Amino acid sequence: MVAPRRRLRLCLKDLYHQDVVEMIERETRSFELWEIVDPDDPDFDAAYKTLWDAFGAHGEMERADVIKRFLRDDAYDPTPSGTYIRYFLIAARDRQGNICGVRDGSILVNPAYAPDLCVVYLSHLYMMPAARGTVLSYELRIAPVEVAMDYLLELHARGRVKLPAPEQPGKHFGMRIDLTAEMEYFSPDDPVSWQRILFYGRGGFDAVNPRHFPYLQPDFREPEEIRATGNRPLPFMVLVRRMGHERQATMPIEEARAIMRLLYDDFACHCEPEHLGNSLQRVLDRLAERATRKSFVELLPLPSGP
Repeated sequence: MVAPRRRLRLCLKDLYHQDVVEMIERETRSFELWEIVDPDDPDFDAAYKTLWDAFGAHGEMERADVIKRFLRDDAYDPTPSGTYIRYFLIAARDRQGNICGVRDGSILVNPAYAPDLCVVYLSHLYMMPAARGTVLSYELRIAPVEVAMDYLLELHARGRVKLPAPEQPGKHFGMRIDLTAEMEYFSPDDPVSWQRILFYGRGGFDAVNPRHFPYLQPDFREPEEIRATGNRPLPFMVLVRRMGHERQATMPIEEARAIMRLLYDDFACHCEPEHLGNSLQRVLDRLAERATRKSFVELLPLPSGP
């Protein structure tokens, strides 16, 4: 009688660290990540069109003139509220120069809100079909952290912010780094919503409990169109990866409040005030009400598999 086969499962923790490095390099060597820092860059139109085609029809993508202005703005000149904003647009290309994926977002810092907090707002990500299922999507999820580190160091050098540990880049200069993203709620009829939740769950993200943080993404359509058809903010979850504090069950209310204000300072750069105020106050009021009873909001773990 032939004995049945037995499946072996490998534990990645058993790999020597150089094995892990070589695995990652082998998987990613066919891609290069480039930050587009000028709207006149030859890759700008293709990168922007990639995001617009994926998100524009749903009112979730800023207009092209807004993105171009973001790239031209002085990132070291704060907004009236004191928030420093550094927009980024990252394109991944293969060896033939074809765009395989695009990620954009903003680095947000305001010492008045939280002197040691940096929010890396992950706005949009789109992967071309040929690049899906590769680790490139993971690289585009964490690449903005490198942008944030360079930005923080330059803010410190210019005297705009004071880093707690400017000599320790390996510890993010002593700053709390929160990767933040918006996400549609799960819909049984939409497999993509499930795939996105799994993607961020595997990346160490949690959802801020919507009962404590009833977030709405602003309507990004043209102001004239909004006035003609009505303001249509979108109810989304806010996802957070608190780097170094992943999978903690709670987040201080002051941190949640700072995240909300930073995000809406970013939106205020291209949305009309009357289209933002109610949605912003909705969350701040809920947090203020909860603060009378608790000092934290709950973080709900996202699934990472079946």
